[in-house]
Amino acid sequence: MQTAAQEYPVKYRAGLITRSSGLITSTGVSESSTNILQGQLVISDTAKNGVDLPASAFAFKSVYGVVALQHDKAKNINANTITYVDEDELLIVQQGFVALTITDTVAKNDNLFFVHTAGGDSAIHTYRADMDTNKASITPIKALEAGTSGSIIECYVNIYANIGDTDTDT
Repeated sequence: MQTAAQEYPVKYRAGLITRSSGLITSTGVSESSTNILQGQLVISDTAKNGVDLPASAFAFKSVYGVVALQHDKAKNINANTITYVDEDELLIVQQGFVALTITDTVAKNDNLFFVHTAGGDSAIHTYRADMDTNKASITPIKALEAGTSGSIIECYVNIYANIGDTDTDT
């Protein structure tokens, strides 16, 4: 007999592609010495011909995209976290709708920042609503709904946009 049930099912998992309209994806090979998680932002690593997590402030145009959730890579389909290691091939969302975990309160239509340096108010390699004293860089990602720390919300990624111009009418 089940004694406890989840009252509401989980709406999203980080990295989940939430809509197929206007979706543009690519692949990239992880060249990271740090494990990459689904939903994290990766930048081009031209020196190694792959993708990596940013280790310091990064240019808006160096963003390669967001790592998509790939169920075929999960040993447990219900796992909250899928870890990708060095040399793993990743599915990358470059334009489209994807669910992301945030570590700061964000409002609908906020542009998100990605934390590249430890020591701020948010964990490294997470999303937030501001620069966190220069520990995060702006991204081509817009929150499509409001959320609080720890929420997984639907966002729109558009690496082809200019800063502040992440049009979602696709």
